[in-house]
Amino acid sequence: MKRIEIKKLDVKSVFKVLIYFALIPGVIMVLIGCIATFIGFITQESMAIFIGVGYMLMPILLVVFYGAFGSLFALLYNGLSNKFGGLELFIEDK
Repeated sequence: MKRIEIKKLDVKSVFKVLIYFALIPGVIMVLIGCIATFIGFITQESMAIFIGVGYMLMPILLVVFYGAFGSLFALLYNGLSNKFGGLELFIEDK
């Protein structure tokens, strides 16, 4: 059994991974927003248009917040892992 300790996370890598994870629900939200906006234009329902546009704009905030908080937590982890020790993984060899 090998013991591995993760002492540092690359902030750029964490940012990229979290952006990829934010894109999946973001695309779904944009599709829902497009459908709601389309239905709102067809039925002349202003609330559906308002909700649809909101659903199309929310993924931008989602991606920004995912990236910002993920990078912040990676920096926080890097600082605290130097002081208290990093995440320990135990890998079993087969």
